Amino acid sequence: MDDDVVGKRPLKVGRVDRDAMYSDHNDASHPLLELEEPDSAAALRELRDAVARALGRYAINGELEIAHFELQLTTPRGRIVQDARLEIIRWNRQDAALREQTAARLARQLAAAVPTGAAPRSRVFNIDRSTWALALFACVLVIGLLYFDFDSSNAATSHDQPSVEQKQSAQASLTTVVPKRKRSVEVCETTRARIFRGGLISMADAEGWVVELSLTGSNAPMLEHRALGEFFADIRKGHANYSWKDEPQLAHSAKSAPPIQLQTLSFPSENGITNSLTFSFSGSYVESYFDELNREKFYHLAHRLSSALKAKHTALYARCAHDQIHTLGSWFRGESAQGAAASLLYFIGSYASPAHVAQQHLAPPEQREVDRAFSFTAITTGTAHIDRAALSMLVGSEGGMATGDGNDAVIITFPFRDGNRASRVSRTLARVTGMEQ
Repeated sequence: MDDDVVGKRPLKVGRVDRDAMYSDHNDASHPLLELEEPDSAAALRELRDAVARALGRYAINGELEIAHFELQLTTPRGRIVQDARLEIIRWNRQDAALREQTAARLARQLAAAVPTGAAPRSRVFNIDRSTWALALFACVLVIGLLYFDFDSSNAATSHDQPSVEQKQSAQASLTTVVPKRKRSVEVCETTRARIFRGGLISMADAEGWVVELSLTGSNAPMLEHRALGEFFADIRKGHANYSWKDEPQLAHSAKSAPPIQLQTLSFPSENGITNSLTFSFSGSYVESYFDELNREKFYHLAHRLSSALKAKHTALYARCAHDQIHTLGSWFRGESAQGAAASLLYFIGSYASPAHVAQQHLAPPEQREVDRAFSFTAITTGTAHIDRAALSMLVGSEGGMATGDGNDAVIITFPFRDGNRASRVSRTLARVTGMEQ
């Protein structure tokens, strides 16, 4: 077998962002060597590429290698060792979806173990003090002469111009914020395109997304409901802190659990005034929603919050932070089968691009922009004939479930894999109800 693959000498290659490689030791008793030699080498190369891609999302600077079936990540802040014995053995036995999950998990564990704080100084800059002192003196002298010349020639207008420090600060802000925002948009749109194709997602894809829990239908302002204090603390205008004790670890990391953004909306309806309240989760909350095991925590919160606030329509979904296209829907609730169908079609179909519902059901004839009051009334009316059996059949055709919660309410849920299921059911609902685009 090739010594570069199973030799005792670890292979060091490239940077983590794309070119990390692996090797392991020659242990004749290890189960990995029971695989055919080409498959063993291929497994290491594939695992290398997958973990490297996943690590690239964390923007970690370092070198990655594998020795003695351990992933070893060397960064300027230290060295991290992660056991990967079972992952290497099982790699050839997993399908593409499981491989992506395995690589994302390994990358996440490595990234989480990277120490924080300033990196140690490199030995390259180990220059004697006299050289540093001479260089520093020369720099100060040159800067002083330049500043004196500038100050003499521009004294009359200096009070109208921003200072050098202000210019440098503004430039630094632009060079930091703009690329980061651009990257978030690019990552989110790439992930959304994969969702539309039915692809798998993981916590490594959470950048640029927000998770929203929207509740609609109460005649009283939900933000003033006394029960809200059970779930959120420090409720102020526009934001609150999550504090529900039944799911204390809703965020994947407590260090990145920013305040929850609140948005209210009120509009006239057939039953008086309809009030809506939307909770927007960002940061590490999104990572939990993008994890198959942790997403159920959001389901628990959505169910209890809907009951506590007596909401008639509820939806849980994720969207790109830079637009309003509700993409990754997973949980919907209504007081009946008709109400659950309306929740799905309203919160997914009317916010899609293009909308699943025709323009005549989104706004009055003289208006082009979506009228939320108009579209909500039109959709709740259009889904009034959908019974429980029809809803179960429609949702079940995409692997979802429509179940009761014991209080006559109906809840629609979709599996974690293939996040485009809710969107496809929304299109079918629009066609069945005669409201399709």
